Amino acid sequence: MLAVLSWVIGKAVGRRFIRFQSQIRSDFNELEKTKNQLQYLALHDDLTDLPNRLFLIDFIEQKIKQSLLTDTSLAIMFVDIDDFKKVNDAFGHSTGDELLKVVAKRFESLLDQNSIVARFGGDEFVFCFSGLASAIEAEHKGMAVYDAFHDTFAIKGKSIASSCSVGVALFPQDAKHAEDLISKADTALYTSKARQKGGVLFYDESINQQVQYELTLEEELRGAMERDELYMLYQPQIHLETGKLVSVEALIRWNNAT
Repeated sequence: MLAVLSWVIGKAVGRRFIRFQSQIRSDFNELEKTKNQLQYLALHDDLTDLPNRLFLIDFIEQKIKQSLLTDTSLAIMFVDIDDFKKVNDAFGHSTGDELLKVVAKRFESLLDQNSIVARFGGDEFVFCFSGLASAIEAEHKGMAVYDAFHDTFAIKGKSIASSCSVGVALFPQDAKHAEDLISKADTALYTSKARQKGGVLFYDESINQQVQYELTLEEELRGAMERDELYMLYQPQIHLETGKLVSVEALIRWNNAT
């Protein structure tokens, strides 16, 4: 009788243990799934589903290490949609969001196993093309990005024409680290848009010199009044037929040592 009772209790305990084990496995799988989802959200943009800045920087640093081993080049391309604000103003922000999604899909079609595109923020995207053999190859990649805007975008029954500006920085000649490469590509983009929207511009030392000059100019000008460097001159305007003074133009001159 005792043996039978022990057997029944043992079977009951065994069944309960199996149920608990199954529940624990189910809970663990659910936790693992939730962890993976949170990890994905932490590294991807919630609108376009593209990698975000954190993912991008880690990818670039990995590809820099590979480039050093394979003696290849790497191109960072900072892309900005021209006049994107006009799309939001004319059609609404929801249409602007849809445009960003379609642009992201077109950009993804340009990728291979050695490249990535991330949404950097707003209407800005950043590409990383690695394993490049030459600057010519980087130029072809840049033109492919620019040409992604050749066809109009069909958004909510509307045909929207747009273009982009692209700034490019190359590893190893322009910078050695991900953040510096992105910064210099951004500088090239800023310079490109200042000259003329819609184009591809590679970073070079002349761009850096111009940016540094503008920063220095702005910094010096901020303190010009405090240092009493500004003074006024009056330039007479003479009537050529009569020779008489008809007006005076007031001019501010800047006497700056730099």
